[in-house]
Amino acid sequence: MTWQNWVSMTETMKRIACYSADSCPLDTFPAETLNLATNFLDGSLPDTRRMDALSHMYLYQNELTGTLPPSLAGMDSLRVLFLSSNRFYGTIEQAIRNFNGPLEGLYLSDNSFEETLPASLCNLQNLESLFLDENEFHGTIPTCLGTISTLRQLYLFKNDLTGLVPTELAGLRALSGLGLENTHLEGSIPDDVCLIRPLKDIWSDCDGDYPEISCSCCATCCPSEGCS
Repeated sequence: MTWQNWVSMTETMKRIACYSADSCPLDTFPAETLNLATNFLDGSLPDTRRMDALSHMYLYQNELTGTLPPSLAGMDSLRVLFLSSNRFYGTIEQAIRNFNGPLEGLYLSDNSFEETLPASLCNLQNLESLFLDENEFHGTIPTCLGTISTLRQLYLFKNDLTGLVPTELAGLRALSGLGLENTHLEGSIPDDVCLIRPLKDIWSDCDGDYPEISCSCCATCCPSEGCS
């Protein structure tokens, strides 16, 4: 089933959601949750300006491709965007740099996004979960990520990241999970990061004959049997 075929069905879905054609305009999509995960959808993600009522969008484990539309930044009600395990590529900067919504969960794992990690991620000050693993992001980790005080999960593993783990991440006092393995990061996990009280699940490249990271508090050191 293509995404375009699904979109052609939305007029009927809108009428169902609105109960009658007169109860809400048919150029908008009134639902608050869209869950089409694991449905073999292909095609690209269309302009989302008609979906500004959505608070949760679940489209993971499909075969969607293309780049993220800039119109995502206009979804002012969006709290969860779950697009993992598709075939998206390109950059995420344009889609998030002007985002003003209350986004709490951004799940973009297992795609083919390729750019330096944009500092505009730091504007998402309501984020609790940030999953950017298994892509082709490169460059350093933005130090300003340490300002997102609500962040609980930060997973950046299996990317081409380089440089040091920023000491500024110690500002993530709510952090409970940090995945940095299978990257090209070097140095050490800062002691102040290790002291984050909820943080019990840290993964990094701290094992092997020539470990790239030294870590005194990691739950899992890669490469090891527990690493994929």
